[in-house]
Amino acid sequence: MNNNRNIMISSLKEYVFPLLRENGYTGSYPHFHKIENDSIDLISFQTDKYGGAFRVEVSAAFPESENKNYTLYGDMTEKTLDVTATNKRYRLPGMYDGKFYYTDVYKKRTLFFGTLYTNVPANEKVTDLKGFKLIRPFNENTAKLVCEELNRQLEKAFAWLEKYKRKR
Repeated sequence: MNNNRNIMISSLKEYVFPLLRENGYTGSYPHFHKIENDSIDLISFQTDKYGGAFRVEVSAAFPESENKNYTLYGDMTEKTLDVTATNKRYRLPGMYDGKFYYTDVYKKRTLFFGTLYTNVPANEKVTDLKGFKLIRPFNENTAKLVCEELNRQLEKAFAWLEKYKRKR
């Protein structure tokens, strides 16, 4: 596991997971849940396949309802349910390109595809990122800043979740 990822997970444990616990969530990284009277609220952290970033999604499952909003697959049970099994979910907008990056972040303007962002892990040397501009370098404060933004967006996600549960 690279050092930036270790730093990010430590920061999540310090700054984000206590907020989840205060709001009644249990579980551990990357999946958390909160059992309510008629629903199971879910939060999942999804690591970017290229590393250096993650996404966060929230949803709710309704085991006793006709519209359960989930499908069990594999050896999954209602006790091990996570966001990936739900049909309707809310993805936090992230900081860049729908993701929370915890490495150096580069931005490129393109004519046809909008703005592209990429990340380069701090342990890799990059000599040629033509057309990209460094917009946020990784340093000791980056992980904390990511967590602060994530906590702001979680408040909006909790509001979305309550509205969704009322509407269904």
